[in-house]
Amino acid sequence: MIVVTTNELPGYRIEAVFGRVSGVLVHSRPSANVILPSVSIEMPTFTSFVITGQQVATERMAAEATRVGANAVIAARYSSQQLSEYLVEVVSVGTAVVVSPIPAGDPGATTQSGQQAALQGAPAL
Repeated sequence: MIVVTTNELPGYRIEAVFGRVSGVLVHSRPSANVILPSVSIEMPTFTSFVITGQQVATERMAAEATRVGANAVIAARYSSQQLSEYLVEVVSVGTAVVVSPIPAGDPGATTQSGQQAALQGAPAL
């Protein structure tokens, strides 16, 4: 599944649009019982928490896109909000589409799409 934040996918034609798909994760944030220093430092636990939340929400969004028959999601966006002192919601939302690679030599083709088209049996120029 291709997931991009752009509104188009260079080298691919959008053949069908299924509409909005989303993925949501509500999870408890790491304990902040430690006193946070006033100095700006990386907090690996919190960084990992944010990254994991985005990954899970994206996987859920992609699974919904697959269920409706899409092979890509364009215009993906991410947001998060604190629901309570301990709960955080992470949301990913995008547009489920069917794309097909533009074969090498055709206008708009990219190296990647030409290779994909060749793998799918389209004639490469």
